[in-house]
Amino acid sequence: MAKNEFNKIVDKMVDNDLLDKSLNLTNNELDFLQKNPRLLAKLSDTSFIKKKYIFRLAAVSVFMVVIAKIAEYTEMLSHYTVLNDLLTNVLFSVAMEMLGASIIAYFLEITLEKRVQQNQKIVEKIMERINLEKTV
Repeated sequence: MAKNEFNKIVDKMVDNDLLDKSLNLTNNELDFLQKNPRLLAKLSDTSFIKKKYIFRLAAVSVFMVVIAKIAEYTEMLSHYTVLNDLLTNVLFSVAMEMLGASIIAYFLEITLEKRVQQNQKIVEKIMERINLEKTV
């Protein structure tokens, strides 16, 4: 239940950012975040937030592909050659490029996140060794 509420809050934040609107959290949302400090700390996790943006970009690009293909197969704009070409060919091309970019960004984000976690473990081990050497 808490994760679901947290995801709603994060989705609201991302949507407001993408629509360039200011964010106004309700008192209930602020209370929820205050009562869940572990989730509150996750708001500053850049990987988590980046993934949300990447998913939104992928969803928008898939939507654009669907619109382009519907226009192409229904031939609803066949009488308007320029508009038909823009909607079917150009929109489809842009959408596919956006989808490819979002997929690449997602995989790069996952790889970077794993590398950072592994680096943190290495740093912790080295710090433990240093602390052990100081105590001996």
